[in-house]
Amino acid sequence: MSAGSTPSKLSSETGPESPFGGKDASLFGRRQRRVRGPRLPVIAVTGFLGSGKTTLIRALLGKPEGAGTAVVVNEYGEIGIDHALLRSSTDVTVLLGNGCLCCNVRSDLQETLRELFADRVRGAVPSFQRVVIETSGLADPGPVLQTFATDRALGREFHLQALICVVDAVSGMGNLSTMPEARRQVALADRIVLTKSDLAAPGAAERLVASIAELNPAPLGIARNGDIEPDFLLDEPETPRRSFDLGAAGHSHGLTSFSLVFDEKLSWPAF
Repeated sequence: MSAGSTPSKLSSETGPESPFGGKDASLFGRRQRRVRGPRLPVIAVTGFLGSGKTTLIRALLGKPEGAGTAVVVNEYGEIGIDHALLRSSTDVTVLLGNGCLCCNVRSDLQETLRELFADRVRGAVPSFQRVVIETSGLADPGPVLQTFATDRALGREFHLQALICVVDAVSGMGNLSTMPEARRQVALADRIVLTKSDLAAPGAAERLVASIAELNPAPLGIARNGDIEPDFLLDEPETPRRSFDLGAAGHSHGLTSFSLVFDEKLSWPAF
């Protein structure tokens, strides 16, 4: 610096002539490949077979609060139908079939989420602001939770916001009594949604709620015709997640899937 010259000031704003990497540079001059926004929230919806998960998600997608949602559907059978029921309600739907997220297709979920994020960045799919995962009715959610807790690459783009468990008042008590998958789904949930209370026998819903509370004192909401306030599903949990290390995933014996294929078209309303 020559005598009498005015000292230059270092500005936090880097312009085109900045020696620190230009306007796209981060602190200390390392150029960012792309702007890193906040992580996308993921909401996992679990619940035993027939509990009403698809109906609940479809009702959410039909509300303004559900806009901008990508849906990943996991079905136990080789031929899935739940994703077809949801496809008209969202622009981004992915099917993970022929196995449970906790077993056969856990790695498929990781790859699918990475591909979804990459497609979103380059505009290959409509932009979305959250992901809803509908697990198979037989899925143990523990390994799914562990995936988000241990996969650092996935954790840079996504965070598991909440695990929602759907329990139906008609079959819920029997499922909790006989199916370990149903008990684990309830035990690990951040929130629980009770469905079909209008179809249950008198007093059945109340007894089921008491049994659920013994397994998990998480907030419980009642869905009417599969509909519940969107905030109950979408808000961040108020309390920290409890431990979800409940041992290895396992399935009840004797549960299998099969497909029926017809030569003629079926009447959809009748079906």
